[in-house]
Amino acid sequence: MWGKRVTAPRQSDSNREHAAARVRLFLCLAAVMVSLGAAFLAAYRAIEGIATERRDALAAQQLHNEVLHARADIADAQSAERGYIVGGESSQLATYRMLRARIDTRINHAQELTAARPAERRLLDAVVKAARERLDAADAAVAARSTSDPESVQRLIREGRDEILTLKVRIAFNNLQDAQDQRQLEADRSFGSMTLQAQLAWLAVAVVVALGSGLAFVSLYRQASSRRKAEVDLRRTIGEQDRVLYEVSAMSTMMELLHICRSQPEANHVIGEVLPQLLPNVTGGLYVMRPSKGALELQFNWGQGSVAKIFAPDDCWALRRSRTHLVDRTRSAIMCRHIEHAHAGACLCAPLVGHGEVLGVLHLASSEQSGTLSQDALRLAGVLAEQLSLALGNLRLQETLRSRSERDPLTDLYNRRHLELSAERELARATRHGSPLSFIMLDVDHFKLFNDNNGHDAGDAVLREVAQVLKRHTRIEDIACRYGGEEFLMVLSGCPLEDAYQKAEAIREAIAQLRVTASGSVLTRITASLGIACYPQHGLRLEDLIRAADSALYKAKDAGRNRVVATSAPGDVMLFDADVTIEPESQAEVVIEMEATEPALAAGTRTR
Repeated sequence: MWGKRVTAPRQSDSNREHAAARVRLFLCLAAVMVSLGAAFLAAYRAIEGIATERRDALAAQQLHNEVLHARADIADAQSAERGYIVGGESSQLATYRMLRARIDTRINHAQELTAARPAERRLLDAVVKAARERLDAADAAVAARSTSDPESVQRLIREGRDEILTLKVRIAFNNLQDAQDQRQLEADRSFGSMTLQAQLAWLAVAVVVALGSGLAFVSLYRQASSRRKAEVDLRRTIGEQDRVLYEVSAMSTMMELLHICRSQPEANHVIGEVLPQLLPNVTGGLYVMRPSKGALELQFNWGQGSVAKIFAPDDCWALRRSRTHLVDRTRSAIMCRHIEHAHAGACLCAPLVGHGEVLGVLHLASSEQSGTLSQDALRLAGVLAEQLSLALGNLRLQETLRSRSERDPLTDLYNRRHLELSAERELARATRHGSPLSFIMLDVDHFKLFNDNNGHDAGDAVLREVAQVLKRHTRIEDIACRYGGEEFLMVLSGCPLEDAYQKAEAIREAIAQLRVTASGSVLTRITASLGIACYPQHGLRLEDLIRAADSALYKAKDAGRNRVVATSAPGDVMLFDADVTIEPESQAEVVIEMEATEPALAAGTRTR
């Protein structure tokens, strides 16, 4: 309530100030409009007078030109007349008649121009009268000369009328010329006066506009300045809100897509599309921790700068401090070892941590032009670090669960569930492309007896070593899985039967050469039996091919173990036999020993 009491008078005073300002502005505008009206009226009258004077001056100039031309034509006509009278040349007569007609035309035009100007019309009439008298005398002389009447011509010459009439014409023209000159002088004076009036009127308009504009500017300046400030603040706020909304929308879309990503490459593609848009003027990179390598690998980067491809966790102060590490060259700071020291701008490393586990690092660096990281970039770095930590943690959890659901935890080979899905896919691809597909079933010989004599830990060590052999002998497109117990199954895509024989024999020899150590002691030698089946020779369905490979494995067991056998209908063919000499640790002595200690167990061992 106290705030309202204080604010209300201020609001009322502000309203009164605005009302008074509006009244002053209205009065100022009214005065300006009245002054402008008067000034425009004076200017209009001056311009109208100038236009009238211009029209009169144009008519006077035309009259002056006609009079001058008529005077020249009369003089030329007199010359032609005398030439004809003296010489009798017909060309002079033609010239005279042409000039006589043109003089009449010019006199008529001059009379039209002076119709509205009586003073000049009277002088022009005197000129016309004198000119016509002179021309009539010339006509009489020309007519007398044409009739060959020398006496009449001589009489006209003796009377001297031509000179008198010519003098009268000259006097009349001089009077008209003097009147025109006087008229032109008055017109010039009037034009100058009108021009001065128009200039003064326009000057008055300019002064009124300037004064009115100044008063209006002074009146509106206070309101305009506060309004401009409010508009600037509003635009800045709107720009910041738009930027924040865009960032929220982009990060929301990114997190939505990251939650449905199934692998790190998919996540890299999504993050790589969004981060350069959120941080356009920044160089950066995303690193992800690889526990198998004990280092952080670069997943993608953007911008102009260069970043390290891989580095150890101890090379980054952000990971060692478990907090964001900012390096600004304007202040003394410790540079991370994975950053190039030639970089002259600011750098930032934000650790990505989830559930107490290091997931990665978000690295940002300023451009060479700016040299510093903006507050928006620093703010976004913190938000992105939190969001990416959640996304990468979720992705790693998915990969862990997927790996546990598809891989055997002891041997890290694929399990039987993954085999059933992948083998069906490989079989369909082989059917579509008409390519071979081989199956190798492997079983560790006498594994139960080995397990009973040496313990489960030793048996697990044997299975892990055998799994390592299978990994070394498989391609990326091959599938190696633990089928069950001590049995393993390999699916070799695009591998014919002969190549599968060689692969199986290489695996058998590698297993026979293993020396497994458990509890500080070297265990007895391990051997394995292998059975091979190939699509399409041994079956068209997955069940038939696995059954054929298992049947071949049984044949290898029955043939003495430690060998490779392939099934080929209608009979069985042994492709490889183990040319080895079984030493004291041989299978036979092991079986004899079993018969002596556990007859029932030895009898079961002979069948597998």
